[in-house]
Amino acid sequence: MTHMKMKTKTNELTTLIARLQRKPNEDFLALANTPERFMEFLYFLRRKPGCRAHKADMATYFNITERQVRFYATAGSEIFGLFDASERGFVSLTKLGKEMAYTKKEEVAFYLKTEMQKMPLIQEFINKDISEDLSPVIKAIESNEKWEQEYSLSSVERRASTIRSWVEYIREDSLPISESQLLHFVKQNRSVLSHLFTVKQVG
Repeated sequence: MTHMKMKTKTNELTTLIARLQRKPNEDFLALANTPERFMEFLYFLRRKPGCRAHKADMATYFNITERQVRFYATAGSEIFGLFDASERGFVSLTKLGKEMAYTKKEEVAFYLKTEMQKMPLIQEFINKDISEDLSPVIKAIESNEKWEQEYSLSSVERRASTIRSWVEYIREDSLPISESQLLHFVKQNRSVLSHLFTVKQVG
């Protein structure tokens, strides 16, 4: 492997490891039923000056309400680390968001699914059939004292619907990503990973 290829591979693995080590906000309960919209926001913002756009413009472009833009922007921040909605009225890409915005769609989808699977509520239902009956999800949400106090029943039901959408999204094209798959990846890239961690330790 040439030095340039080694460097490129190392940079890719550094980014991948950072993604795998990143932890979503487990206390955040998303209301975002269309997972593909995170990807749409990502590529939309990439084309804007400073990777930044006003929520009203985004609402018009995607034919949704500003409230819905806020829901996706907040979930995209708390769960995926892709968006920054701290500036009033605007949504922008984070450093990670900018990196992801220039990757292939299948890689973005892989990342979204990986992060979703880190959520305990997703883990609880990833191998269960909740396509028709959301009552187990609703019960699981209400068992969290903070969520039970914060959300009305109708709001809990809408968020339970999001959990179902995310589970279906993860299982859409393939089985959930397993530890054995990650282990296989590590074995395939053992030499590069070894070099990467050596560089980190020296630094």
